[in-house]
Amino acid sequence: MACLRQLGFSSGIADDQRPSTSNDILVPATWRQQHAALQRQSTTISYRFRYGYLYATPTILTSGIPISDPSCFRPDGPVVLINGTLNTGNTLASVNFAIPDNLQSPLEAAAWLAFELDDYKKELEPLPSWLMEGAEHWDLVPPAVKKKELIQRIEERVKAYQVCPKCFIDRDYARLFRTKFRHTQSEFTECTSIVVGYSDRIFSINFANSKIEVIASGENWPLPYQVEITDNSRLPPKFMEPEVTVCKFEGYLQFDGQRLGRVSE
Repeated sequence: MACLRQLGFSSGIADDQRPSTSNDILVPATWRQQHAALQRQSTTISYRFRYGYLYATPTILTSGIPISDPSCFRPDGPVVLINGTLNTGNTLASVNFAIPDNLQSPLEAAAWLAFELDDYKKELEPLPSWLMEGAEHWDLVPPAVKKKELIQRIEERVKAYQVCPKCFIDRDYARLFRTKFRHTQSEFTECTSIVVGYSDRIFSINFANSKIEVIASGENWPLPYQVEITDNSRLPPKFMEPEVTVCKFEGYLQFDGQRLGRVSE
């Protein structure tokens, strides 16, 4: 907690004496000493603070983290758990998060607080300089790094879907196509290979001795694809959109988001 005090945390003023526009958080100077004395006990130390319209209780936990939200940070060692309420008159929100108690620098502490309070920063304005600086260093916050990596993976997946081979079949035509596919598929009792392709507004599936075609739209596929299907492979039982999307994505042939079979590369 020494890092937090260096950001402007101090002691000596009760929360009910503080102006509603205050931009600092108060923590008793004896926090660290009391915490050290309780390191080996299953107990907590709690204090109240007031930050603008945010009223909360920071609590040092020496063991266990009673947070119901599974997405919250859950370190193994002691943490500072912050519970409170943000009430601006227009916004009423519950604040509940935990930060490590062993942060190495004020900048790291500022980064954690900026990350956890990001959803409420508009209600907390004007922001102190240390909080704005912390927002520029989320690379010091493991949950923020993981969130950024997840967003990047999602964006990459969206981009990959946008450029993958795909075509679009009118829902009424897709229903007729599904009926023909079921009838032809019933002739096979085990895994079989089909060849699928889209060119010149015709989407086709070639079985060993038969072929199913349907009118579609979209850009021509670069080449036909061989797809492995089984007697358990199914087209969607119901098409929800006016147009059914057929695509080769992430190694599978997909109809309306449902995988029909793996594409042999």
